[in-house]
Amino acid sequence: MEKFVIFTISFLFWAYGESTIVCMDKNTEKFNCHTVEHLCRDPMYKTLMLDLCPATCGFCQVTTAKPDEELEENNVRGAPENDCFDLDLYCTKRSHLCNSQLYKAIMEKECALTCGYCTPPPE
Repeated sequence: MEKFVIFTISFLFWAYGESTIVCMDKNTEKFNCHTVEHLCRDPMYKTLMLDLCPATCGFCQVTTAKPDEELEENNVRGAPENDCFDLDLYCTKRSHLCNSQLYKAIMEKECALTCGYCTPPPE
């Protein structure tokens, strides 16, 4: 029982600590999310855009403002139009956990697209 508790705590740290996405764009002097917003729904760039431009692409689970913008009532983004996406960047590496009863709730939240728990948007 003790090993199970330690294992569960370790997994929860992995699932909710290490992989939690801070929902803020990573704009730099040479890279601006607004200029590449059209790539948000492109399957080839989705993982990259999830990492670099979650606010611009609407991948945030909580309402947040894009950086470098003044807060205005209509200048916030929440969940995307189609909520079928992976929150964790390593879902494909962890896909073996999709059918595990022990991890199902976490995988449904973190890796819905990879695990097939939702219908992806049409391309």
